[in-house]
Amino acid sequence: MTKRPWYFPKRLLVISFLFISFFLVVLQNHLMKQENFKQTELVELIKLDNSIKLDIRYATNNNLAGRPVYSEARAFLPKTRSNSIDKSE
Repeated sequence: MTKRPWYFPKRLLVISFLFISFFLVVLQNHLMKQENFKQTELVELIKLDNSIKLDIRYATNNNLAGRPVYSEARAFLPKTRSNSIDKSE
């Protein structure tokens, strides 16, 4: 009698993946609906000051991935922080 090597059944793997995915979606929805979740308003950096030079490498081919990850080279800041930049000038 030969002993079969231990293996993880594919069906169980698929069921486990689906269960974990469902759990993560439910958890994300729950966290997004909490009352203390705060929506932040974002301000684009170059709209604050035109002299700011952006070097967003992941919007170009010159990055670790070797291809653009972002479709546009833009940077944002929460509006509360942007007020601090305006005051520092």
